[in-house]
Amino acid sequence: MTGIQTYFHVHNLFAFTVLYEVMDRSVLSAISKIHLPLDKVQYWTYTAKSPILDFNFYFTTTAIHTKGIFMDRKIKELNAELNQIAKRLDEQYHLYASRHGLSDPAFWVLYTIYESDSQYTQNELAEMWCYPKQTVNFAISGLVKKGYLILEPIAATRHSKAVRLTKEGEMICKAVIAPLIEAEQRSLARMTEEERALSLSLSENHCRIFQEEVGNLLHSQVDSWRKEPK
Repeated sequence: MTGIQTYFHVHNLFAFTVLYEVMDRSVLSAISKIHLPLDKVQYWTYTAKSPILDFNFYFTTTAIHTKGIFMDRKIKELNAELNQIAKRLDEQYHLYASRHGLSDPAFWVLYTIYESDSQYTQNELAEMWCYPKQTVNFAISGLVKKGYLILEPIAATRHSKAVRLTKEGEMICKAVIAPLIEAEQRSLARMTEEERALSLSLSENHCRIFQEEVGNLLHSQVDSWRKEPK
């Protein structure tokens, strides 16, 4: 049960958290500071083995007290590390694209069209890579001018056009995109099957939960703005 947090609530008068870990059968107890002082008592000491006073305690798998009373430092540090890792990963693609004279959106357009057998419209590419439509359209226009892409009308549609590689575009992708895809696959091959599956699962779960949190945050902010007096 590594990294389990115990949350104690004492007579509804104050709240605090004790984070402890169970490692090799030894209990590592932590001293917690009460964030809402009771009279003149500034600090109380508890351990996982010998709690004192009469209180109710609850278990949670998160290290964050969601009411904002306590934010565990380890979670804050982990969040910073995850952001830095994501930035480092993005930087590898940006560095590779810029070395070959491509903007990030142009690179991902070529990558997607080359790597997939499906056909894509400009709007679909923008949605896939979370870019504004204008940004993707501008990137595609530049690639069309260079002779790497063409836009072909899609049958049974009025305005939609499929983004396709030209012969020159195919040559560029074989020289630039294919080697990077091979590098990506080699990096995954250096991980075990379990590591690959776990990495995908955890990344997807983290992304989904964070999307929910951001959505809730934006929703609450909109509600608060609407309630503000004009």
